[in-house]
Amino acid sequence: MSLIIAKIISGKIYIESDTKITDKDAVRTDPLCGLLKTIIIHPCISISFAGVIYFAEKALKNIFEINEFDLNSLTELLYNSHIKSGNKTDFIIASLINNEPKLIKISNNKIEHDVNSAWIGEYDGFKYFQSNYLPLLSEGVDEILSFKNSFKKVIDNSNIDTIGNFQISLHTDDKICLEHYVFLYTTEIGIYASEPQTIDIETAGELKPIPLGTASCGSFGISYLATISPNFHGVAIHFTHGNFGTIFCPQLSFSGIIVSNVNGIEFAKHIKDKYGIPLSGFVKLDETKVQYINTAE
Repeated sequence: MSLIIAKIISGKIYIESDTKITDKDAVRTDPLCGLLKTIIIHPCISISFAGVIYFAEKALKNIFEINEFDLNSLTELLYNSHIKSGNKTDFIIASLINNEPKLIKISNNKIEHDVNSAWIGEYDGFKYFQSNYLPLLSEGVDEILSFKNSFKKVIDNSNIDTIGNFQISLHTDDKICLEHYVFLYTTEIGIYASEPQTIDIETAGELKPIPLGTASCGSFGISYLATISPNFHGVAIHFTHGNFGTIFCPQLSFSGIIVSNVNGIEFAKHIKDKYGIPLSGFVKLDETKVQYINTAE
């Protein structure tokens, strides 16, 4: 199955989703076999799906081909796909048209307009999310932080084996298009240096960088990069210590495209050179540094 949760918080839309694929016969355990399930089809419109993938892919291919971004037409098209799936493929449409945040949920043979929050996918996953999210809110933890961290707990819960792999975050932003809100995938980097570190300091008070670890000793990291393009929307993920990456961009391929034997900068350059898609985000620069890059510049 999967889990996608969308919320309007302080006039902005936030969406969290996983990338794991399951079918009736087996769980695909390789994270690189996953899919992007929250897809920006237009800077002001995103579509999320859960359930039988075939009907979602067919609907999205149709949308890409006809280049249709009228909200009523999109809702009708996705509702028809939901019906054809036997109510087994659900959708959430998120819109920022005219700077007005809107969520539309399509599931259980009905369309729900103008909801403040919506979820689709695995009920057990949503229930576990709520069990973490509601206590954090009651403790006064920031709502956006509570939302993101509670979803991460679902991803990390090995007992919910139909949800997992990568956590893809989508948020509303007005910095790229002045005075106009658009959807952007969240960029971030996490590095986990597992081996003991020894730092030699020759002079008292001297600042020394902490090494970021090595793959041979079990250290690892993941860098989430976002595409910067009005035509190609997606997420690129680089494995900082493994020197390979994958890009999830449905306009190129519904499956991830893997690039091997590249560091973070080489990975971003390869995506720009081969597909003409610039990326932005943080990458591991060397043994002690990370760096923000933007290959559109």
